[in-house]
Parts: sequence; C-alpha cells; structure tokens
Amino acid sequence: MSIRVLHLSSCEKFLPDYVKFVSDNFNVANHHFHLTIGIAQERLNEIPNVSIEKKGLINKVLHYVLALVKMRQAEKIIIHGLFDNNILLMLLLMPWLCKKVYWVIWGADLYLYEATDKSVKWKIREAVRRRVIKNIGHLVTYIPGDIELVRRWYDNKGRYHECTLYPSNLYRDCKRPSADNPELRIQVGNSADPANNHFDALEKLKAIANVDFKAYVPLSYGDKAHATKVINLGYETFGDKFVPLTEMQPLDDYIKFQNTLDIAIFNHKRQQAMGNTISLLGMGKTVYLRSDVTHWSFLQSIGLTVYDIEKDAITKGEPEALENNKKRVRTYFSIENLTRQWSSIFEV
Repeated sequence: MSIRVLHLSSCEKFLPDYVKFVSDNFNVANHHFHLTIGIAQERLNEIPNVSIEKKGLINKVLHYVLALVKMRQAEKIIIHGLFDNNILLMLLLMPWLCKKVYWVIWGADLYLYEATDKSVKWKIREAVRRRVIKNIGHLVTYIPGDIELVRRWYDNKGRYHECTLYPSNLYRDCKRPSADNPELRIQVGNSADPANNHFDALEKLKAIANVDFKAYVPLSYGDKAHATKVINLGYETFGDKFVPLTEMQPLDDYIKFQNTLDIAIFNHKRQQAMGNTISLLGMGKTVYLRSDVTHWSFLQSIGLTVYDIEKDAITKGEPEALENNKKRVRTYFSIENLTRQWSSIFEV
C-alpha cells in the first residue's frame, strides 16, 4: 500500500499532540508515523497509523528495512529532527529520495555543525550530513536565521516552508493565579542540557542577590552528570532560593507552573527552548535571551519584546510590552495559522 506522507521521528514529548493534531485536521489515511523509541512512546502505542521501533537487534533491523520501503513508496518524507544516522545513510546511498524530504528543523540537529568535540566520528558523520543536507528539497521552520545557516553551512537550495511546527508552540490562554508570595519567580533554562549554560546564567543572578526571588531550574531530562553539578552550585550559591526541578511533569502541570512565573532566562548560544519561549511570552512573562541567537531577530520581527541577558538588568518588563507580547503570540502562534501552514506543506 502506498503512503502519501511518511513521518520519521523519535517519540519525543511533543509528538503525541502533533499526531493528534494531524488526525483531527487532515485525512489521517494519508499519513503514517514511523518512529524510533523515545520518552513519549507509551502515549503513541495502539494508534493505527503509528509504528514504533521495538527493542532488540532483529527488531531494529526490521524497523529500518520497513523505513526504507516506506521512504521509497511515500510521496513526501517528513523528517522531524535530522538526528538518525541510519536514515542519513539511506539518504546518502539513495540521494534521489532527498528531493521529497521535508526537514523539520529542531535546532540541535542543525547546530551539530558547531560541535566543540570534532572527533573522527564527528567528521565522518558531518561528511555524510553535508552530502545529504545539500540535496534536501524542503526546509520547514519559522526561524529565517536557521534557513540562512542551512544555506551557508551546507549549500542547500531547498524550498523554505514557514511553519510554527507543533501544537506545543501554540498560544495558551492562561490567567495567572493570585500570588501568595511577593517573591520574584524565575525559570532558568529548560533542561539538563549543558547548552543551557546554567553556570553563566546563575552567575548573572548574583546581580539580584538582594532581591527576594526563587530560581526554578528544570533538570528532569538531559545530562544527569551536568544536572548534579548545577544542583550543587545552585544550593551553594543561593541556598533555598534555588529550586531544581528533577522530575518530569505532565505538560498541563508544567504549563500551570510556568503561569506562576515572572521571568525566564534562556542562556543558550543557539536556537533552543522555543516552545518554552513562545509559551512564556504568550503568558505575558518577561523572557531573557542572548541577542546573537537566530530566534532573537525572528521574535523581534513579529513584534515581540525580549530582553538581552548580556545587557539588560534582570527585572520584570514593562506591562505594556508584556501585554503586547500576549496579543502577538495569540495571532501568530494560533491553531488556525498552524493548520494553514501544515496544509500548505501536505498539499504542495
């Protein structure tokens, strides 16, 4: 049986809601999700148009054999995050498939180009990526700066499709609950990934050491050894002002937590944590970023106010600017816009 649209991905935390979004808004018979193991696989089991890799070497081989068959059959191949070395190898050996590939750029998959540990293994993988990415026919993101990097680093000339990607990026109409405490509530980073540059961010918080605040630091997934170092430094520097979040929360609970915040600091040196950033801006929270990341200019281009962690004092933003952010996010990151954008991709 032929497949019109084949989705390749891992079972990432935001994928179940995307599968539901596709099922609710498009002809699900035209879509098949061929997925590798991930943290959200339990939520995706038993869905008819979803197949998930099973454990064991034989099952793994079978998974990729079926992936190859489906890639050859499909009219469109949508790759959600270009991380899978086996898929990269298939595309290297069958470059004619690249023209029907739609690369949904997550950020980390693009910025592998800037890896600090450029070992022999990295050089081999990057040589494969260079050949494959150059030939990919379609690029999907809403960050024009990332498209510029793909073209500069990999000489790609594929078609750019503007898309806000996933339901996790959509505006949420949240009313902040009444605050029981007058303290400033600050989120630092979004995971235990060292790319959050936690140590530098915590250093910057020393500038408001005399302020009554709590620093909430999500560390539930990522590099566990790094998380331990962050926790040790956080308690040593700030005592009970430091609150590590080490348990994964359901999305609804995480959104409720974020709605109680005043400020978020994302100290990444590349495009990352955009789902968090969008949600927080849509809630009227003050967000600090580095001004040299690709999404800084994008956010400003759609009229959003964000603050420079390198230059601006850490405090709550002006109420008018924060209210304007809510309106802008409500318009651009709407379900209607997301549906329109994916419809254009599926039908192109």
